[in-house]
Amino acid sequence: MPDHSDKIILSGREADLKATITQLLALHQLLEGKDLGQFVGEPLRSEVHNKSGIEPLHLTIFFSPEQDKMPSHGVRPHYKIPFIDRSVIGWETVKLVCGGANGFVWGRFKSTVFLEHNNIRRRMTVHGGSAKEAEKRVLALATLSEGTPVSLHTGEEVKAGLKVAGGLLYKETTRVYPYYFVLINPQRIAKKVYKEKGKGRAHLTGNLYTHRKVKIWLWTEQEPPGTKERLAEALRTVDDD
Repeated sequence: MPDHSDKIILSGREADLKATITQLLALHQLLEGKDLGQFVGEPLRSEVHNKSGIEPLHLTIFFSPEQDKMPSHGVRPHYKIPFIDRSVIGWETVKLVCGGANGFVWGRFKSTVFLEHNNIRRRMTVHGGSAKEAEKRVLALATLSEGTPVSLHTGEEVKAGLKVAGGLLYKETTRVYPYYFVLINPQRIAKKVYKEKGKGRAHLTGNLYTHRKVKIWLWTEQEPPGTKERLAEALRTVDDD
């Protein structure tokens, strides 16, 4: 039974009060004798326990409105591709899906594709100067992934509010060019390896990870010397050491 020392004063129409009283009594019975903090903190604890927080092998491509340099501010879009397919990663392939030397037209249309791999889904979003351009580019970039596209959504950004007053947050149509990409290959390692080689870092889950990382220029006309070797090194697994 509810503790009558807990007083709640209600006012309103009788029909509304009956429904409210029923809900309050049910809530009181649910929480009676329990720590409220348990309910408030449970979603966060579930997130911590259910997710490693470590993104698997992935690649991020950075674009610039200038072909041979990156401006210090302004339009500098970048897009991350999840579930990277090791077998297709190469300088020519990456540059090709970015639109080649001509890049692509970036703008206010946003296309989002959901990729699924091993029952895990990741979202990838690309902006384009038109709906067709955005969809074409996001699907082209998705070919670098082992994930299967399961849905595609495209919409247009509306110029309103701050976007009208000062042009802030509004994506003016701009041609952008592939400038460079970064590939990151996180791998879980054993404590023995961590102690022997002194590399890696601990994560919140208690697991130890090492990260192989490489940055490859895309703005050049030809593949930079040593690119294949650097990519091969970054794609190596811990077992190869």
